[in-house]
Amino acid sequence: EKLERMIRNYHGEVRYADEVLDALLRAVDKKMNGDPLLVVVVADHGEGLGDHDLMEHALNLHDEQLHIPLLFRWRGRLPAGVRIRTSVGLVDVAPTILDLVGLPSFAAVGGRSLAKDLLAAREPEARSIFANRRSFPESYRPPLGRQVSVRSGGWKYIRRVGVSDQLFDLVIDPGEKTNRLWEADAAGHANSMLEEIIAYEASMPDTIEVAPLPDDVKENLRALGYAE
Repeated sequence: EKLERMIRNYHGEVRYADEVLDALLRAVDKKMNGDPLLVVVVADHGEGLGDHDLMEHALNLHDEQLHIPLLFRWRGRLPAGVRIRTSVGLVDVAPTILDLVGLPSFAAVGGRSLAKDLLAAREPEARSIFANRRSFPESYRPPLGRQVSVRSGGWKYIRRVGVSDQLFDLVIDPGEKTNRLWEADAAGHANSMLEEIIAYEASMPDTIEVAPLPDDVKENLRALGYAE
């Protein structure tokens, strides 16, 4: 009963976000006086809500947390009603926006512009999609520490520090319930995808430079529950 209530509350939050976004876009469209407005809607993560025995987010790299909406709307410029089924990543969003509006892009790690594909209403070239959980060492919940995943060709490999890795056939097991890592007929996928992850990790910086935060920013983060 508690889980069902939490899921209902989550659905209520989604409906509320939908309603206020509708009101915002209507107001902005009216303010623009008919000029085309590029709108991009994206989430940063999903929620566990009981899947894989977890309720929250940022704790694993399963699809209930990684598979998120990404919508582009640009009336008169982008074709409407097109659904792209090829997996893309959040690293592609900024290069795509800059390309669409004619601004120079930047060297995003692993990112690419999808502008030409969106304008032509075509599927982008399929490529491996990587995800990270914690790009730095941590002591918080060590059994669920650093993780890196790669999705390619209908398969997904999750490399997990401190616990065994996982391999899923997303075509027949979209809920990621059966770990195929040790099955002989999946060995080729496991080996090649692990090599991809190792190469990806080698391309990432070893350390992350963190600038000191002003006191007012720290206080705002505490108020929002993001800092102690």
